[in-house]
Amino acid sequence: MWYLNILFITGLIGISLRYIILGKFEWNQLLILLLLPIATFAAYLIRKWQRKKDEKYEPSETREQVWYTHLFERSYSGKKKIFKGNNIIGEYYRYFPHKWQYIVSDMLNNGKKDLYLNLNFSLHNISVQIFQPKIKWLKANHEWNIIQDGVVIGNIKTDYSLKNTVKLREGLILNYQNETYYFKSFGIGSETKVFKEDEVIAFGKQSEFLRYQYEFEVKEGYEEIEPILLMTYILFNYVYNQ
Repeated sequence: MWYLNILFITGLIGISLRYIILGKFEWNQLLILLLLPIATFAAYLIRKWQRKKDEKYEPSETREQVWYTHLFERSYSGKKKIFKGNNIIGEYYRYFPHKWQYIVSDMLNNGKKDLYLNLNFSLHNISVQIFQPKIKWLKANHEWNIIQDGVVIGNIKTDYSLKNTVKLREGLILNYQNETYYFKSFGIGSETKVFKEDEVIAFGKQSEFLRYQYEFEVKEGYEEIEPILLMTYILFNYVYNQ
């Protein structure tokens, strides 16, 4: 929304200078310019509605071992709930350490690619932050630290390799407890699979009936790292706009 406000202010200054310097003024230009604050207000209402949908979400027709969340509004810091089966396990939200980061992100991304993407999770009586320490503007791949109680316990990075680009594949690499896990999908709407070496240990997908409901299931034997796998899966959907 910020870029609309900046366009409005820039346009208003331009019209004013044109009138002061050239003595020319056209009402149709002003009327077109006035559409921008209207569009800003409409965008605000849409985001507010999206946040409400996330906040009020409750899964239906659940399975006991499946995680559920509703990821509709992605640009702001509205809280989203996490369920396992019918039980609320926790919540998460996006945060910006500095207000200017939100403004820059909103201006440059326009919902297509996220900058300053940090997530805060509270579940199973633990608090975990997925924090992007530094944006490397000249590099395609981005990295995040997984932080618990002020200590880095793992890291995540994107995999924008040539092989993935050619195959239209999206990848995310999780390094945790001296193990590496690979999250892979073939684009929007596709199932996301989690690999440990050559074994698929978890998978996630969008609901067949609710577009913004996401489901995630981990195979038996990996219960100890389920929360971290789930958090990485949610980050995956933010990064790749799944």
